[in-house]
Amino acid sequence: MKKTFSILELIFVLSIISILVLFFMNNIPNIVFNQKNIFKIKVDIALIRSSIQKNFRLKLLKKTEAKYINFLDEVKINKEGEYLFTGTKKDILINNIILSSSLEKKKEYSWIKVSKSKYILYINSNNIEFIYDNTNGNFDCNIKNELCKEINE
Repeated sequence: MKKTFSILELIFVLSIISILVLFFMNNIPNIVFNQKNIFKIKVDIALIRSSIQKNFRLKLLKKTEAKYINFLDEVKINKEGEYLFTGTKKDILINNIILSSSLEKKKEYSWIKVSKSKYILYINSNNIEFIYDNTNGNFDCNIKNELCKEINE
């Protein structure tokens, strides 16, 4: 006697496979979107940090007062739609690339200025706090935060 699958069993297995494929196909765009935005955030952070260092090195070359820029921009705190990390009129950092959000709006993958030296990166419904230290030029988040570790890799 030959043992074969019944039509009902085949339909059941194909239905389960179809549901699984549909589920994974729906999540692929979200995974790609998240990875694209994580990459953009990593580029933003690298740009900010390199601009701080570039500004300091230019001061060294010009033999002016060799110190880090006092603050990263002149934008009002918690103001949406402003360009962040532009520096000052005297010390220009980045030219109009990174737009701010506000604590009320909290757009995904956006920066919010919360004090003269503190910024929040809103990502995946989480806040990552970045602090600028003008004594050593560091622009860092708390490395104990898992998202901070991920974007600093």
